[in-house]
Amino acid sequence: MSDTEEQISMPAPVSAEEREANDKLKALLINDEGDISDKLEAALLRIFARFSSSYRKANPTLDAHQPSTSLPRPSKDDTLTASDLDDFAMATNGSTFPEEAKEEIQEYLDTDDDGNLTFRGFCEMFHLQSDNEPEETWRDLKTCGFNDKLDFIGVKAEAKEQQEVNKIGEEQAEATAAPSSETEKSS
Repeated sequence: MSDTEEQISMPAPVSAEEREANDKLKALLINDEGDISDKLEAALLRIFARFSSSYRKANPTLDAHQPSTSLPRPSKDDTLTASDLDDFAMATNGSTFPEEAKEEIQEYLDTDDDGNLTFRGFCEMFHLQSDNEPEETWRDLKTCGFNDKLDFIGVKAEAKEQQEVNKIGEEQAEATAAPSSETEKSS
C-alpha cells in the first residue's frame, strides 16, 4: 500500500460471548420493540431536569437531585441549550462535546427552532448510544446517580457541586444581562 492510500481497518469479529454481554447491557435500556425502555426514559427525564436551564426555570421548586422528587414531563419549551449540553458532557465525560458532535445533534435529533435539544431529542441521542454503545450509556447513568436497575440513588458529591457552580454562573450571567433600575433611571 502506498503512503497516500488510507488503511481501512475492519472491525474485529464479535464473539458469541461478546454479543451476549452486549445484549445483557442493553436489556434494561432497550425494550423488545427496539425503543428505549420506560425505566430508561424515566432516568433520562431526571437527567434532563438536572441539566436543562429552561426546565429548572419553569420548575424552580423541584430538586432533580432528590430521589423522592416526582418530576413533571418537560414542556415543548424545555430544551438543552448548547451551554446545558456542555454542562451535561462535562459531568458525564469530563469534557464538552466537540463542535462536530453538536452539529450532528442539531442536524439529526429533535431540536427547537433555535437548535436546542428537546427532551425527545435527548431520548433519541440516548437511544442511538444505547443501541450502539450500551456500556457508554451505563457509564453516563451511573455518573448521574443511577444503579444497575435504573433506580436513582443520588448524585456524586462532585457532580452536585459542579451543578451548583453552573447554576450560580447562570444567575450571575442573567443578572449582568438585565439592566439595573439605576441604569434605567439615568437614561
